[in-house]
Amino acid sequence: MLYKIMNEFLYIILLFTIAFFSSLIYLTKKKSSSLLSYLLNLNIEYILVGIIISYTIKSNNVTFSQDFTPYLYFTLFLTGILFGAQYKFSLLKTINAKFYLFIFIIFLLYTFSLVVFLKLLGFNSQFAILLNTTFPFSCILLNKLMKNKASNYYNNLILLSLYPLFSYTAYTIFVNSFLNTINFIMFFLISAFVIIIISKTIHFNDKRVLYTLNIILLILFTGLTMTFNLSPLSAGFVIGIFIANIKYGDVFINTTDFLDKFLYIILFILIGIYLYDKIMLINISKIVALISILFVTLFTRKYLAQQLFNKLILNSNDKINLVNIGIIPILFIIEIKTIGIIDLTDMLPTIFLLFIITEIYNFMVLKNENS
Repeated sequence: MLYKIMNEFLYIILLFTIAFFSSLIYLTKKKSSSLLSYLLNLNIEYILVGIIISYTIKSNNVTFSQDFTPYLYFTLFLTGILFGAQYKFSLLKTINAKFYLFIFIIFLLYTFSLVVFLKLLGFNSQFAILLNTTFPFSCILLNKLMKNKASNYYNNLILLSLYPLFSYTAYTIFVNSFLNTINFIMFFLISAFVIIIISKTIHFNDKRVLYTLNIILLILFTGLTMTFNLSPLSAGFVIGIFIANIKYGDVFINTTDFLDKFLYIILFILIGIYLYDKIMLINISKIVALISILFVTLFTRKYLAQQLFNKLILNSNDKINLVNIGIIPILFIIEIKTIGIIDLTDMLPTIFLLFIITEIYNFMVLKNENS
């Protein structure tokens, strides 16, 4: 038993060590306008690292059980906080109401289209909620590498950044419909109370103290999500929004922002670990599902989005492209399996391929526009 625990502990330390040093190496990566540079700067190679780690784990007969769960909860909770912390009400109020209407319509159209296609293909229609999101990080990175200075980039980025607000809200409602809503409310009230008390009574100028305090709070809140059996992503998302909109919220946010590169690498490694067992599950029905989802995505979030934007946002010739799925659906699938709602991990290879294809598509579209 002790040998098993030590093995699990060593693999977890290895995972975090790789992520830490890789986040430093990220700064030295070549930044060019090539497709390879774009994919490498997305940290996609760390999915391969995760697959290798998973292979060595299985080869040494190490089985992660409850011992790994707190680390996974911590990672997902921190991810949720960083998601939610983007949305300050003071900034959201400055955005044209037509943008919200536009996103809401596209969000509903895409969800409805996915539900219809998934039911026709015999797949779980709940999957539509998990898939309907965007990944602004890759859009920012792509436009930075391509040195795109076109004015339409900013409108497109606003839309891509607002879209997850609808996605994460829908996911929070979806996932908590399976869980205890009272527990979620209790968690929020306890967490909010602790944050307000600390923000009003403790003011440190020493950043090391702030970093330490933030880590302690993250561990505390992660423990609460496990105790109340909550979704760490949705709990983190709600707390992130709350923190971003209180008086001293920036004190908390600024000391967690430095973790973003480290966190992305951790997430890609985790995706690789979960992908390892599912790679061989690709079959004809999954390929048909991939092609269908890709068609719905291109038609709804590229063609229809462009038409609607031109009609709704007057005097606009901006080129709109919301074909940006990202890795978030994979995290949703990992989480709902972890908290015992439903196991959709068989679809992970399909979603991963969709992620790669849409990123390559976005690269080719922007390269063509710039040329």
